[in-house]
Amino acid sequence: MAEEAERGLAWRKEFKRGGTRVGVTRANQIARKDGLSLETVKRMKSFFARHERATKGGQGFKRGQKGYPSAGRIAWALWGGDAGQSWAERIVEKENKKMSEENQKRFTFQVNVGNVDRESGVLRDVVIIEAGEARGHRMMVSERTLDAAVDLLADDILPAYITHNGAFQDRLLNEIGAFEGFYRDGDKIRAERFETLQSWRKAEPDKYERLFDLAEKMPKTFGISIVFEGALAWETDSGEVPFASLNEKPEDSLFELPTITPSKIQSADFVDTPAATSALFAENWDKPANVEEASTMPEDIEQPIEVAASESASAELERRQAEESVASEEPKAEAAEEKPKRKKKLEEAETLETEQVELEEIEEEQTEAIEEVELSEHAAQLNERDSMISEQQCRIAELENQVATLKAVFGGEEEIADDLATEVEPEKTNDQLKAEFIKEHLQANPSDSRMTAVLAAYKTKPELFSAN
Repeated sequence: MAEEAERGLAWRKEFKRGGTRVGVTRANQIARKDGLSLETVKRMKSFFARHERATKGGQGFKRGQKGYPSAGRIAWALWGGDAGQSWAERIVEKENKKMSEENQKRFTFQVNVGNVDRESGVLRDVVIIEAGEARGHRMMVSERTLDAAVDLLADDILPAYITHNGAFQDRLLNEIGAFEGFYRDGDKIRAERFETLQSWRKAEPDKYERLFDLAEKMPKTFGISIVFEGALAWETDSGEVPFASLNEKPEDSLFELPTITPSKIQSADFVDTPAATSALFAENWDKPANVEEASTMPEDIEQPIEVAASESASAELERRQAEESVASEEPKAEAAEEKPKRKKKLEEAETLETEQVELEEIEEEQTEAIEEVELSEHAAQLNERDSMISEQQCRIAELENQVATLKAVFGGEEEIADDLATEVEPEKTNDQLKAEFIKEHLQANPSDSRMTAVLAAYKTKPELFSAN
């Protein structure tokens, strides 16, 4: 999908055609692998549904056809192409199913029981990692962390264990199941499916039943914590700054803590207090503060080391800080005040841009709807005109026959003028006058949209909108 969006951007730059500003915005979001809201995904599905027949059936859509790639083919690519269409339909279908399950859930448990299939030994849409502070480790999980993790997990299968015990030792034959089908869901990474091993289910039936009891009735009391290797760095407006100490935070750092970028993900384990997720399904739950978990995190930015399960990465950072004996320095009040303001301005700018794109999408949909109605009206007008012309042609033929008969009867006398065959131009209809007005308005005001022109016509000549 991202590759198709990049292809669409390249085509548009080369051929100077295809797509709209909204399509270009969407292509950039897909190419960057940004998290898309559900409303945006629904608009993607709507776009493909509206344009599939006309676009795919048009000349130049397929390779080898004249005019390839056509404007329609480029627009199709900007929205993610066939892969984007399948993905959007799958997400919307899943959300609709989820909404249906939540409506039924009101009459049973107030938990996400629809994600648990005890009989099959399957959990669905489990949160693997979530943006925010990794509790107890003095480090952040950022958008960059999530992007790196998704790339590492693409088309991969991740083994699962109970707790982190022996995380950096040989844990062969201790696996209880595996996660697969990883995808971004806003500020989270989820696994579409976790399935237990049949051998573990038979060997440990009590643990199996206990795990699924917790998943069904108390999913907020435990979650998933990943075991991985990675590197710490400070994220700034100008890029990453290598991490050396908590006391050497750059002034333009985006966070109060360094962020972690994984380089290798080894497993996803069930634990009672996960560092980087709030709960098993992470829905509508306030994250607890000051909760620590024994986990494995990188100690050094140059080469990741294996930290024992009983020793947290935050303890490593504190030990290193004590060894370096770096004096703690209070951040300046002005810098502390300026940073939230800058972040707030960035958030407001992003919100405004998102709202502008959404408004343009709505206007584009409304314009297309108006054009479809006008095309339908125009087709009806053409049919009516063709019928009138056919009737007039028949009448002309009758008159010509009458003239020929009269000439034969009065042979030798002065010929009768055959101006009866002259076609009288029909009077213009309101729809034709309205179309002319809209065309003239757009020529005189090229910056106006078609919707604005229609409104101007309605205000200036309302009689054109009455029946002929």
